[in-house]
Amino acid sequence: MSEVRKIKAGKIVADIRARLTDFELMAKYDLSWKDLQDILRKLVQANAMRPAELEERSAYFDDPINRKLTRATYRAYLRTPIPIQDLDDIANQGFITDLSETGFRTMGIVVKEDDDMNFLVRAGEVSEVKNLQLRAICKWANKDNRNGVGAEAGFRITGASSNDISSVRRLMETLSLGDRNLMRTKSSR
Repeated sequence: MSEVRKIKAGKIVADIRARLTDFELMAKYDLSWKDLQDILRKLVQANAMRPAELEERSAYFDDPINRKLTRATYRAYLRTPIPIQDLDDIANQGFITDLSETGFRTMGIVVKEDDDMNFLVRAGEVSEVKNLQLRAICKWANKDNRNGVGAEAGFRITGASSNDISSVRRLMETLSLGDRNLMRTKSSR
């Protein structure tokens, strides 16, 4: 890096685990390719990340075992996006594109990192599961998030009833495309 500045390890690790690409990381943190590689190396040296997490980012990563080690919970990529809206601003609406028992990714919701929000998940529009409410905190949001067009964000669920968590599990089972690595392995046989 030409200028000395600090990047919080926790924030960039969260972005890496949220599957931001190298190019997205470079744009978000204003890094060169070499700067990014230096940071990734330092994160592994500091034990902030496991080497397997970096291997998983490669285009050739195809070991589902590593993905399960990296993620604390299974993530379901949804074949049908689920409508979601901010309960405090009903005009702020979008879709859930992937889902786990502990979090989700949205498209279209306008949010800033660290925003704590209440959501209505309109699951009944795309499944037999009833609508549910989730409280979640934004862990990352892309640069396009200011106007909603191309807005993408990742949330960690911080509040939900046991019934709503059961509904999340049912949604994952019924709407899931499955793990992309598992699907790629099956199709290559």
